[in-house]
Amino acid sequence: MNKKTVAIIGNPNSGKTTLFNVLTGSNQKTGNWSGVTVDKVEGYFSTKNYNVTLVDLPGLWGFYSDSEDEILAKRYLIENSPDCILIIIDGTMLERSLMLVLSLLDRKIPILLAINMADELESYGITINTDKLEEFLPIKTVTISALKELGIDSLLENLDSILSSSDKEKNERVENSELLNSTLLENKGKEINLIPPGMQIYIDDLFQKLEEFLPEFDRKILYFSSVLLLCLDNLVYDLLPLNNEQKLYLSAMVKEYAANIIRKYKQDPANYLIDYRYSKAKALANEIAKHKETNKTRFVLSDALDRIVISKFGGLLIFLLIMFLIFQLTFTISQPLSDLIEKLFDLLSNSVENFLLEIGSRDFLISLLINGIIPPIASVAAFIPSVGILFFFISFLEDSGYMARASFMSDKIMHIAGLHGKSFIPMILGFGCNVPAIMATRTLETPKDRIITILMNPLMSCSARLPVYLLFAQVFFPKNASIVVFSLYLLGVILSLLVGKIFKFIYFKNDDATLLIDLPPYRAPSLKNAFTVMSLKVWDFLKRIIVYVLTGSIILWFLSYFPAGKAYGSEESIIGSLAKVFTPILKPLGFGYWQVFVALIFGFIGKELVIASLASLLTSTTGESLALALPLYFNPASAYAFLVFVLLYIPCLATVAVIRKEAGKKWMWIAIFYQTILAYAVSFGFYKLLSVLI
Repeated sequence: MNKKTVAIIGNPNSGKTTLFNVLTGSNQKTGNWSGVTVDKVEGYFSTKNYNVTLVDLPGLWGFYSDSEDEILAKRYLIENSPDCILIIIDGTMLERSLMLVLSLLDRKIPILLAINMADELESYGITINTDKLEEFLPIKTVTISALKELGIDSLLENLDSILSSSDKEKNERVENSELLNSTLLENKGKEINLIPPGMQIYIDDLFQKLEEFLPEFDRKILYFSSVLLLCLDNLVYDLLPLNNEQKLYLSAMVKEYAANIIRKYKQDPANYLIDYRYSKAKALANEIAKHKETNKTRFVLSDALDRIVISKFGGLLIFLLIMFLIFQLTFTISQPLSDLIEKLFDLLSNSVENFLLEIGSRDFLISLLINGIIPPIASVAAFIPSVGILFFFISFLEDSGYMARASFMSDKIMHIAGLHGKSFIPMILGFGCNVPAIMATRTLETPKDRIITILMNPLMSCSARLPVYLLFAQVFFPKNASIVVFSLYLLGVILSLLVGKIFKFIYFKNDDATLLIDLPPYRAPSLKNAFTVMSLKVWDFLKRIIVYVLTGSIILWFLSYFPAGKAYGSEESIIGSLAKVFTPILKPLGFGYWQVFVALIFGFIGKELVIASLASLLTSTTGESLALALPLYFNPASAYAFLVFVLLYIPCLATVAVIRKEAGKKWMWIAIFYQTILAYAVSFGFYKLLSVLI
């Protein structure tokens, strides 16, 4: 079958990524906020006649701001020409959603519009006349429910038809009149102007000049670029192959035209266009949508919940209570499964050791497997159920619409750091992994917001730290394990806000932030999606065990086994000789043992290696399980101080690399330096305090 490319795009919370998963089977994360998709992602599926590559673009409302998600989408649409654009919109928010549709008509690519939330439209008493919509706009329209997979067959049939039509039209020349007059859409006797009075003549001039400069370039891209240029979008200059003289000429044209629009219409071109198109979208929505009288119980209940959930004080208490309950349930449900995994690995270790002894294997091979590989992997693998269950519950919160409200509720709290509630989204993502969380800062509008959020994010307790917390909490605080783990998450949040406040004071004074956020309706969580998220997180955790824990454990075993003739993991080993030089640094913190220093160093590769390293070194030295060996090196005060240090010290190598990529080398070194100092100071303080109290 022929190959085609389709770009899928939609507003935040429209169900775009859910539809992407339905069509492609891709296991990309789905959430109820903008910023889940922060980069170009591809998936693959087939229609009747075509093999389709589906490109998932970021969620956005339009093309006329400089947020990173909009830049990514504009870059793709200028640098590529997909065969079709699949737009998904929330049918319950028709006015705002149609704005994106009107903007994408400038790109002159066939459009298939999927109106999502079909199951909710009925409960809202909304009926959308898709035939009437097609009378106004030259697009095909289908009504679907991505979550319940309704209308997908119709979507695929219409997409196949559009792709077939694009084959026939591909080689036909696009005339100037078709492009320049297409702002007045004439379709089945209906018409709608896309460009407000006074702008079209300037767009025409810019388009003709671009065609003169780039005669071999895709003319549909040039038209789209002309609209963006008039809206003062400098990205176009970087993406089109223009020389400096041509850029200067176009810049002069744009400045003159923009000044004329501002003088005549009292608005800059972008806002003038946005206001005009919103009025058209509103009129179009009123024309095609009918609202029936419905039972208003749902709306009353939603408003009542919001008054509690996003209230100033009650909302925060509810959020803390929910997170605490999640941790408590995670402990309760996962503990029997973790115990089972530990027993299975004990059985595996004994069986492997007996087998190797029976066949007369060499000592180094026995040591590699029994001391170097199985204990570290067993120690980390025991926490797979905890990771999966934790993110199962978090997925429920996302699907319900609660996390978007938590973001809104956190706005005043985030103002402590000079940020707004939208920065709360990457912070929460940091509880999963700091790497995609830092990448999610691309959706923030200002460089200041991005830098501060990036510097704060590593203090969020990622899933790789969770096994360390769980192990120490269960060993040293068995009756209050969930409270201890919860306190570490809370401590990370509090310190991140203080860090953000300090960086704002030093680097970003007098730079205030405001929040505009879309609150999705409350929805019943999807068990299917929750299990998908859980399986994805477990699979990611397993991959980290294979990549980081296995590799790191083998390296650690080598350094602990040699030189030959020395006891495994002794002070005379290579790693022991090197580490004990630096051990005095940790003595004031209560855990001044070279084995602990080694665990922290290997934790820079991946925080899972903290436990893996301790398991490899302590179990071989003491002959006990890790849970029984730890009290020989820690007491409750030093154990909690150690957990604080793990929370705050240098993030893993992958996080450091992404900080350098997203913020630059300067901020990477600042992050490393401040986290090292912060970890030492706070850990020291907790050790001294708890030594007195406990």
